[in-house]
Amino acid sequence: MYFFSLVAAAGLAHAYTVVVAEQFMLKNIDPIVLPGQYKSHMHSFFGSDAVTINTNTSAELQAGCSTNENPNDLSGRQTHPITPMRFSAYYVNIGDAEIAFPQNFKAVAGNAKGTSQADVESVYGIQWMCEGVSNTDGGKDVAAFPTKTCPTHLQSLLLFPDCVNPDTLDSAYSGTQNWSGSFRPANRCPAGMKRIPQLRFSIRYDLRKLLPNGWSGTPPLELACGSSYCWHGDFINGWVPEAAENMLKATDKREFMQIDGPLGGGKDGSKCGAKNAKDQDPNHGTSDYEESVKMMSSKRSIGRRRIMTARYADVHKNPQGPGDARPTAMQIIQDEGLEGQLTGSSILITGASSGIGVETAKTLFTTGATLYLTARNLNKAKQALGDLVSSPRVHLLKLDLESLASVRACAAEVLSKTQTLNILIANAGVMATPEGRTKDGFETQLGTNYLSHFLLFLLLRPALLAAATPQANSRVILLSSLAHRYSEVEFDNLNLDGEYDRWKAYGQSKCALVWAANEIDRRYASRGLRAFSVQPGGIMTGLAQHLSEEEQSGFTEDPTLGPRLKSPEQGAATSVWGAVARALEGMGGKYLEDVQIAEAHDASGGPWAPGYASYAYSPEKERRLWDVSLKLVGVDE
Repeated sequence: MYFFSLVAAAGLAHAYTVVVAEQFMLKNIDPIVLPGQYKSHMHSFFGSDAVTINTNTSAELQAGCSTNENPNDLSGRQTHPITPMRFSAYYVNIGDAEIAFPQNFKAVAGNAKGTSQADVESVYGIQWMCEGVSNTDGGKDVAAFPTKTCPTHLQSLLLFPDCVNPDTLDSAYSGTQNWSGSFRPANRCPAGMKRIPQLRFSIRYDLRKLLPNGWSGTPPLELACGSSYCWHGDFINGWVPEAAENMLKATDKREFMQIDGPLGGGKDGSKCGAKNAKDQDPNHGTSDYEESVKMMSSKRSIGRRRIMTARYADVHKNPQGPGDARPTAMQIIQDEGLEGQLTGSSILITGASSGIGVETAKTLFTTGATLYLTARNLNKAKQALGDLVSSPRVHLLKLDLESLASVRACAAEVLSKTQTLNILIANAGVMATPEGRTKDGFETQLGTNYLSHFLLFLLLRPALLAAATPQANSRVILLSSLAHRYSEVEFDNLNLDGEYDRWKAYGQSKCALVWAANEIDRRYASRGLRAFSVQPGGIMTGLAQHLSEEEQSGFTEDPTLGPRLKSPEQGAATSVWGAVARALEGMGGKYLEDVQIAEAHDASGGPWAPGYASYAYSPEKERRLWDVSLKLVGVDE
C-alpha cells in the first residue's frame, strides 16, 4: 500500500513522502471529508529506523523537517482529501512517566462508533473548536463541530492512554486529565500498570478556501467514520527500547511537527530544518540527516510490495503433490494474523457444499466473520459443513446457479439479513458438462459459472460498496481456471451452437470470469471495491464428476500435472489469500495463482505451467462482455 503525504509549500512544489510499511503498522486517524466524498484516512507512524517502514522523500522535504527531529526517523504520516494546515503530535507531562513506551505497544484513543457526546469519555480529551476563540459556541457539545464558521482554523484535540501493563501491553487512562486545567490525583493507573508518556494530537484545518461562504448551524462536514463524535486515533510504538528511554531524557524529541513554510523549512523561529536535526539515538542508523535521507530513499518502495505479494512463490517452484509444503488456506489466515480479527465483517461464498468451497468456508469462519454460504443441495452442504451450520454466524442459503430466478431470490435473502458485504467469493461451478442449457436458455457452463455469478454480483453490489472503507476495500473473488487459456469468449456464438466442445465451453466461461473481474475493478476501484480472478489449481473434487475414470486417472498419473495437484485445503489457499491478504489492499484487476499475482503463461513450460493467456487483459473485450452480460441477465445499469 502506498501513502502520499502532500503538503502545499507556499507558491512552490509540493513536498511529499512515499511510505510502504508492513500492514500491521498502518493505523488511522479520520480526516474531515465532505459528505459523499470518497473517504481517505490519515496514517501515523512513530518510531526509529528500527521500524519496518521504507520511506522515499522528495528534494523539497529533504530540505525541511522529518516527522520529528531524529534524523533516523523519516516516517511519513498522511493521505487525506483535506490537508491539515498543521499537525502536532506531542507528549504532555512527560516527567510523570514511570517507564518508556514498551516495544510493540499499541493504543487507541476515541470511539470510532461514537454518535453523541455520551459516547465520548472525558479522558479521551476530544475537542473540536475554532482555534484562538474561546468556546462560547452556544453551549455545543465539546466533541461536536462548531456551529459557525471559524475565523481562522478549525482545531481538533485527542488524548491517548497514559498507563500500560508492561507484560500484557494493555493500556488505560490514569486519573489525571492532563489536557485541561482540571486535575485529579496523578499517577493513579489501574493495578499492575505503569505511567508512560501521554501522547496528544492537535490538528488544525484551514477550510476557508474549501468553504468560502462558511456555515451557520449544522456544518457541512463529516469524518470518514461518521459524525465528529467518532473522532479517534491509533498509535503504535516503533522505538527500540534504548531509543524510547532516551526520548524521556531528550527534550528535543518530545514534539513532532507538520512540514510548514516554504520548502518545508518552517516559519521564522521554527526548530525545523536539517541544520537543527539532532540525533539522540546514534547507535541506530546514521547521525547525519542527509545520509539518513539517502539511506532510507535507497529502499525502493516497489521492492517491498513485490516481496509481500510473492511470499509463497518459492514453495510453488517444485511441487510434490497434494499435502506438500505449499500453503493451505488456514496457513494464510495464520500468516495474516486474522484468527478472530474479522468480527463484524460479512462474507458470501457460493458452492459451499463440497471441495474447496467447504474448505474456504471453514477457514474464513475462524476469522470471526459472518458467513453467507450458498448451495444448490442444502442437505449435502449441511453434511459437508458439519457443526459450522449451527453457528449463529453462519447462514446457509439455497442457490441454483442454473436459474436466474434463484439468483435473485438468494440475493434478496442476503440483503434482508445484511446491508453490508465485505467479500464475495464466486466459488461454485461445473466443468466439462455434456451440452445442455440452463433454465434461462444459456449454455450450461457459461450460465452456471459466469452469468449467474455476474447477476449475483450486480444484485449485491450496493452491499459491497456500502462495506468498503479506504483502509479495507471490499473484494470480489471470481474463481477462474487454467482452462481460461482454452478459449476466449465467443461473442457471436455464446452457446456454441453447432460447435459444442465441453472444454471450449468450460474455457469460455472461465475467460469470462477473468474479464469480469478486470471490469469490476476498473469500474469500482475508485469507490473502494476491488476484484480478482483466481486460478485455484488442480484439485480432484466433485468438479470432476463429468470426467470418466480414465480421464481422472490420466490427470493424477501425468508426470507433469500430477505433482502440481493440490489438496482441497491447499486449493482454497489462493481464494482466501485474494480475499484477505493485506499485501493486496489497494490493488485489483489481477489474476491470482499459487498464492501470488500470476505472470503471463510461458508456453515453453508446457500446458500445465502457470500463467494467464495473452488475451486475459483485454479492456475493449471486457467492456463488451459487460454490456452483453447486462442484457442477458436483464439488468439495466
